[in-house]
Amino acid sequence: MGALRGRHRRASDTDVRIEQLLRPQLSSRGDRRRADCGRALWFRYDRLASGKRNAGNPPRSRASARRALRQATSAGVHDRLSGEPLDGARLSGAQVFAFRHNSASDLARKLARHRPGKCLVVVEGLYSIGGDVAPLAEIAAACRDAGALLAVDEAHSFGAYGARGLGCAEAQGVLDQVDFIVGTFSKTLGGVGGFCVSNEDALKALHFSARSYVFTASGSAATIAGVQAALAVLRADASLRDRLWDNIKRVRAGLSRMGYQIGATESPIVPIQIGAPERTIEVWQGLLAAGLYVNIVLPPGCRSDACLLRASVSAAHTPEHLERALAIFESVGRHLAIIDAAA
Repeated sequence: MGALRGRHRRASDTDVRIEQLLRPQLSSRGDRRRADCGRALWFRYDRLASGKRNAGNPPRSRASARRALRQATSAGVHDRLSGEPLDGARLSGAQVFAFRHNSASDLARKLARHRPGKCLVVVEGLYSIGGDVAPLAEIAAACRDAGALLAVDEAHSFGAYGARGLGCAEAQGVLDQVDFIVGTFSKTLGGVGGFCVSNEDALKALHFSARSYVFTASGSAATIAGVQAALAVLRADASLRDRLWDNIKRVRAGLSRMGYQIGATESPIVPIQIGAPERTIEVWQGLLAAGLYVNIVLPPGCRSDACLLRASVSAAHTPEHLERALAIFESVGRHLAIIDAAA
């Protein structure tokens, strides 16, 4: 553990870009791999587990970070269906407003009204409820024209989209037009924690202003090593993404054939629209009793007449897994008259 502390001494060691998340292992030694992964994935002034992250930072670093944050933004703009940034935006003291879901033209109009100061626009690459994808090229263009910063949450798209699995920004060719990319280790990588990468100086401010970061223990060496191992698999085996998309097509085709109403976008998240909360709970419980678990989305996560079930497809699912799941969907759907019995 002392070796890890030594390798985190210099701030310059941890200037990162999103591409570094998938860099190869540099050594066969376990401690070296963990340290390299720590430099690539964690904030610049990180500390060991159970240590406060900014405890040892000089006042000059803290002051410069706060200045960077104040200079970066005076308003926050988010997609109407991207609810995660709201609490942080409100705590920042910045003006916060929303634009219509996935509407770059509405975003441009909202940005035109807020000319003084800078705006931070927050969107998701792949939306976690509806399973639809943001038009990042158009959104990035609107931000560029208005001089706004763009943050993209790739939590659900990292590993699934793009030639290297870097997410929707890579898949749409706008990785270099995104100012902040955030993501999680808990989905594709099966770990704990997350990341935020940027070339903007304002990134330093997160070390001192993000309460959820400042007052949380650092990730353990074992956690970081596990994430690095998952990244190595993701980098080395592109067939996992091919298998994932084959599974997505199989599930969507099966549900559509039965008569279920599913989301229009082909993605690893398959929303199954049911309607009223009571009816949605009934279907969810029926599936669960038959041996199939899916997520359920109820108010306030959606409108009271737009409740849904959310199936998440994985590359680890075998054809047998998917056939069994689809058979359960068909049996429960017919029994509860969600789908036509003659389908």
